[in-house]
Amino acid sequence: MEEITRKLVKTLIDSYPDVLTGKELAMLLKVSEKSIQKYIHNLNKEAGLDIITSSNKGYKADYTASVRFLSQMIIPPSIPQTSEQRYRWIAKKLLIDKADEVDAFQLCEDLFISYQTLKNVIKKFNSAYENYKIQIKFRKNKLVVVGDEYDKRKAISGMIYDEGSHSYINYKVLEEQFEKELVWEVK
Repeated sequence: MEEITRKLVKTLIDSYPDVLTGKELAMLLKVSEKSIQKYIHNLNKEAGLDIITSSNKGYKADYTASVRFLSQMIIPPSIPQTSEQRYRWIAKKLLIDKADEVDAFQLCEDLFISYQTLKNVIKKFNSAYENYKIQIKFRKNKLVVVGDEYDKRKAISGMIYDEGSHSYINYKVLEEQFEKELVWEVK
């Protein structure tokens, strides 16, 4: 549905300021007219505003809301947006994923940030994790974690605790999603 919704919004933006009928949209997107109505209803409901409006002439996109909607789809929510989200993501990559080093420029591309923003994020990480006696440092355009293994493990434990204190999943929920034996093995 997400792909069809994206195509629907893009089609209406491309035709802006003209109006397209449900029949025209259905033909272009190769779905039924009823599906077009459902996609538009669900999109507007999920967004909490009318991204697409209808009249007796057809459908029309609110240009500003539509462009904002498409940009959010291009940069998915899984990409960290705040400094804290970014330094936690980098810390996970270096500490939990056990990457010895991470290319700083590739990281900038992955996070859609500038090199200067990356430097600022690293400063915030070093400030937030100074109690753990670890730091992220730049070495020849690579990021590395500096500190004792014991301190790195304490930092990982702190990260897990911080994230775990905000969300709780019980074993029953896990059992519904995974094989029961795997859940009990983890427990």
